[in-house]
Parts: sequence; C-alpha cells; structure tokens
Amino acid sequence: MERGRDGVFRKRVNALEAFGHRGSATGNEEKAAVYLAGEIAGMGLMPEIETFRGYDSLGARMLLHVILAAAGLAFLPFEPLAASAFALFAMSSFIVEMHTRAHLLSRILPARVSCNVFARVPAAGDAENYAPQIILCAHMDSQRTGIMWGGMLAGSLAPLWEKLPRLVKSPIFPVLLAFSLQILLGALVRFAPGSVLVPPIGGYILFAYIAGLILLAEWGRGKFVPGANDNATGCAALFEIADRWLREPVAGVELVLLFSGCEETGCVGAGAWAQGHLDELRRRGSACVAVDTLGAGAPRFLGGEHSLAGIPVSHSQGLAAVCARIAMEMGLEKAGPHASPVGTDALPFIARGVPAVTITSFGERMRIPGYHQMSDTSDNIDYAVALKTTGFVWKVVEEIAREMRQNEERSKRLQAR
Repeated sequence: MERGRDGVFRKRVNALEAFGHRGSATGNEEKAAVYLAGEIAGMGLMPEIETFRGYDSLGARMLLHVILAAAGLAFLPFEPLAASAFALFAMSSFIVEMHTRAHLLSRILPARVSCNVFARVPAAGDAENYAPQIILCAHMDSQRTGIMWGGMLAGSLAPLWEKLPRLVKSPIFPVLLAFSLQILLGALVRFAPGSVLVPPIGGYILFAYIAGLILLAEWGRGKFVPGANDNATGCAALFEIADRWLREPVAGVELVLLFSGCEETGCVGAGAWAQGHLDELRRRGSACVAVDTLGAGAPRFLGGEHSLAGIPVSHSQGLAAVCARIAMEMGLEKAGPHASPVGTDALPFIARGVPAVTITSFGERMRIPGYHQMSDTSDNIDYAVALKTTGFVWKVVEEIAREMRQNEERSKRLQAR
C-alpha cells in the first residue's frame, strides 16, 4: 500500500489488541464487532450485523467427539458393532461440523451467540443486485492457546507439517485414525475375535484417546490469545482495501467486507454467512478472498487447505492463478500456492461451491511466530510484511474484479447477438 498508511494500520491493530483478547463468542468478541462496525460507519459505509450460534472453544467441540467414540469402547466385549457405530457417528459428525455443513454433536454444548459484521460497497447503477461480487473476509476472533499448538506452526514442528501427506496434516490425525480403527476393531471382534490384529489396534486406540482427551481438555480451557497477527492484521487490511476501493473502484463489481466471528472454533461465522447468503452468492457469481495473519515472514497464498477432519480442500484454480500472476509481477518469491494443515474462512465458501482463495503470510517452512500463543502481540508483528501483504491483497482483488467485469461484459455481448 502507499506510504503514510503504516500509522493507520497499526492504530487499528492496536485497537483490536487492546481488548486483551477477542475470544470466540465472548463479550470481547462482541466489543470488537462494535468497534469494527463503528470503523465501517466512519468510512461512510453501512455496517450490518448478523448473529449466529457460536462456540467459545474448538477444543471442547473436538473433545465431545473423542468422548463419544471412547464411550463406545464399553460395548466392545458384548456388542462390538455398537462400538463401531459410536466411532462412525463421532467421525461423521466431526467431518460434517468441520466443513461447516451442520451442527450435530456440538449442539450438546451451551448455546452462545456470535456475530458477523459486514458492509457492502455496491457497484454503481446496480439497482437489482446482480453485479458480480467479491467477498473480502477476515476473522475478528482470537484462539485459545494450548500445549498442542506450541510447536506446530510456531516452532520446530512447522517443517514437519509441510512435508506430511495430505490426509495426515490434521493436528489431531492420531485421534482421527483411532476413530477409523475403532470401526474396524468392532468388526474384527464380532467376526474374527481371535485375530492377532485386535490387541495392537486396541492398544493404539486407547493410547490415542487418552492423549487426545488430555490435550484437548487442556486446550479447550486454555487462555484466549491477544490475536494481533492472527487476525487483527487481516481486519486492518480490509479497511485499507476498502479505503483504496472507495477511491479507485472497479466499475460494475460490488465489494463486500466481511468480518467473521468464531473462525477459531471451526470457521463457524463464515459458514453461517455463506449459507445465509448462498442464493445471492450463486446468482451473482461471487468469489471470496480470505485474508488471515499477514505480519510474519513473507506474503503467501494458498492453493489448498485441510479441515481439522484431515480432508483436503482445493482453492479455486482461477483465483490461485491470479495470485500467482500478481506475485510474479511484484517479485514475491515462493508466494505459493501452498497447502495449509488447518482451515481458513475460505473453506466454508469452497464447501458451498463458491470460488475462494486465502492470502496470508509466513516464514520459511510455514513458520508463524506466536501462532495461537500468548506472544501473538503487536510487538511481534513485522509491519513491513503486513503492509506488503496488504498491497498484494489489493492487487489480487483489483485483478479479480477486472476479470469479473470483463466476463460480465462478454456475457452481455453474447446475449445481445
């Protein structure tokens, strides 16, 4: 972005950090939403707020699934197929929930209210709301910390996650494997009780569940982190893009600023918004650019990511191609496409057939200092990288908008023939 914006960017990051944390579905997340709505109004735009059922702990959501599967082991001696059924339901519920398709087992948790804050910059002359649309999304909430996050993307284990095969990238893959093995174990005990596979499979399942229960319980009650880099930088970037767009709009395209809640508890807010606006998204041929964690290492973009259920999701090849072209023009090295071991707010859009891509930043071998740690403060943000990544986002959004406009004009010419 242009010079002179550094102070404004820092001010917004500091304002969000000043809440202490913005824990998902907490009062501090609500305060952050009010602050963001005020900043939107200050730009002359109309903020809108939509509430949804949220959660204050992703660890607790995951813990419920492990508890259910582990409870099924009690049926193993006398009704082994019931043990398989418990694990199958736990796995199915987890997959569906982590892809934001439905709330199943997590409904047992106390209902909490969260919200999404968004604003539109309408395309000029689009009275019927049919203009192509870009959703620029950044989550406003912050995660809980826990032992399991200590080395994942913040330290020595970061290179390992980059190298792991796709289905193994989930941080809780050992537990997911135990779900699968429990389904097999129940069948073995029922139909081949003397199999030599029963003891080692049973032993692994017990080990995975005990470790999982301990780690998830510890994380599920962990402290909320300040969330300066993840993702106050993304929120600040959205305002920078909006300010530039208001001065230099791409004609014929609507820009939507979406500040999502509860991203850190399973992309719940973006999922609720995408589902609630799905007819509009499909009618307008919308695309989403998710902006997340901009102040470390170098600008990057993703070509794919993984839900916490370990299932890979591919980003739009067309949008990734735009990112690659802009990265080359800007001289960005090793910008992408990369594959993230965890999900971003692009995932709910992709799951509903809406093209999406994520722009982020990280160091060599996916290192993100302070990731989900109490050290995620503004003092540890590389603001030069954050502003450079914001500039990357602007150029990508601008190029996507131009391509949308050209496609729209081409379509109109064909219809007129």
